[in-house]
Amino acid sequence: MPQTDHYRSFMMFVAGAAAASLVFVALDATKKTRSPAAPAATTNSTPPSSMPAAMPGSAGEPAPLVTEADISAAREAVEKLPGDIDAMTHLANQLFDGKRYDECIAWYRKVLEKKPQDVGVSTDLGTALWYSGKPDQAIAQFEKSLALNPTHPQTLFNMGIVKLHGKSDAKGALEAWEKLIQTNPNYPQAAELKSQIAALKQMM
Repeated sequence: MPQTDHYRSFMMFVAGAAAASLVFVALDATKKTRSPAAPAATTNSTPPSSMPAAMPGSAGEPAPLVTEADISAAREAVEKLPGDIDAMTHLANQLFDGKRYDECIAWYRKVLEKKPQDVGVSTDLGTALWYSGKPDQAIAQFEKSLALNPTHPQTLFNMGIVKLHGKSDAKGALEAWEKLIQTNPNYPQAAELKSQIAALKQMM
């Protein structure tokens, strides 16, 4: 079974003085090598899936991306390969895409018990915590990711979203995003993010 990485990110758009809205983006890429500028995109990566803006638990939250059959197949793979990190990570990813956040959180934690230095899984866990309505735990998990890699762009990006929308901490969001731009000048969405930073500063 090929090893996969799921880097969950959010895109924010600010219009005038209106509150920012979220578009959830999930990237599922076959793991080959990581690009420092875009860790979510790897060699032979698949295109991202974009979903409508939604806050955790809202009526407009994105529909599941996977079927029960997909999840069942992932469970069977774990049963056939107990303790296999790739199989466990795949199951966690499938559960995430099925919006089974409590279950995927448990599996991401099991993966991290075996592979505690995996910043991608750590960040995915934080994103799952956010979508399960636990912003404080999400931020704490992102902090663990940043302890592993202080300039990890996906973590900094998601940290900003959760601080802004989960804690109403515009200053904290700006700190995360400005650090992302400073330390990852080739970040693929740098231009868009700079625009959002400028718009947010005008709203403060």
